[in-house]
Amino acid sequence: MFAGAFAGLLAAFIQADASLRNSFNWASGGGLYGLFVGWILAIVVFASRG
Repeated sequence: MFAGAFAGLLAAFIQADASLRNSFNWASGGGLYGLFVGWILAIVVFASRG
C-alpha cells in the first residue's frame, strides 16, 4: 500500500503541472489500489489453503 501511494506521489511531481494537491490525489489513488490488491491477494491465499 505504501509503495502504491509513493509511486502516485512521485508520478504527480514528475508531471509538468505538479502541485501538492495533485500529488496527494495521485497518492491516494495508488494507496487505494494497493489496499484492494492486498485484500484480494489475502483472500486468494486463505481460500487456497483451506
